[in-house]
Amino acid sequence: MGEAAHGALARIDKPVDDLLAARAGLSDITMRLSSLIKHALPSAAVKALDWRKRFEAAGVPPAQSIAYSLSRAARADLSNSRIEQLPPELRRRIPLAVDAGANRGQWLSALRRFARIDRAEVFEPNPEAFNALSAMFATDEGIRLHECALGAAPARMALNVTASSDLASLLNPAHALRANYPGGSRITGSLPVQVVRLDDVLGEDDHVDLLKIDVQGFEKNVLDGARRTLARTRAIIIEMNFVRHYEGELSFGPLYDRLIDELDFEFWDISPPHRNTDGRALWADAVFVRV
Repeated sequence: MGEAAHGALARIDKPVDDLLAARAGLSDITMRLSSLIKHALPSAAVKALDWRKRFEAAGVPPAQSIAYSLSRAARADLSNSRIEQLPPELRRRIPLAVDAGANRGQWLSALRRFARIDRAEVFEPNPEAFNALSAMFATDEGIRLHECALGAAPARMALNVTASSDLASLLNPAHALRANYPGGSRITGSLPVQVVRLDDVLGEDDHVDLLKIDVQGFEKNVLDGARRTLARTRAIIIEMNFVRHYEGELSFGPLYDRLIDELDFEFWDISPPHRNTDGRALWADAVFVRV
């Protein structure tokens, strides 16, 4: 290559090199400014910005995300609804939801802040919790409440009522439950409750868009009584224990295998785990989808 060509390339290369250097410098300045802004802002403002990003990622419109990021109730609903773990197509509208183990309606109420639910079939056997559930949704025509438990076969069973109603179960508590929830897991009584199969409640034309299962160790039984319904179910959100909480329950591994290998669902996502005071993961809500 001649000297003239070398000179021409040099004249071209220098502006390009200058531009790249300027861009690198600008990127460095941007990063420094971002860091300075975060350090300059009060921690509450930084947290609000982080919450706003989470709301927008969950499908909430930007303007509404700003208001929600400043609302303690909305932030709690974002976590409790598990909307962040759901497939995008279920974050705005759910034609048919089934809530097995509704307790006082915390999950359904939180989910409705973000998604329109056309119809919901809601199951709760604990009379005290069911009364609260009824009060919350008494005027909602699209929500049908069932004061019973779901299981593998119709039956009358004894419900172990606990100090904390969300730990009540048709199974006996295991050591891990008593150790990690010493106050709430205390059994305060036993009540006979009706158990029904989900297959006997829903019709053949009912296609479930989202089935939520939070039944304190009774998950296997609920699945066994919903074989036909599961074939028409788009997604499941299910509480899974990493440590056995109830005697006779299926913990995470066997329950995961059943959903994947036997029921033909695929794993989608999982919530941040609930941990004990030592940092051990105890349970989480996992989402499975039929694809």
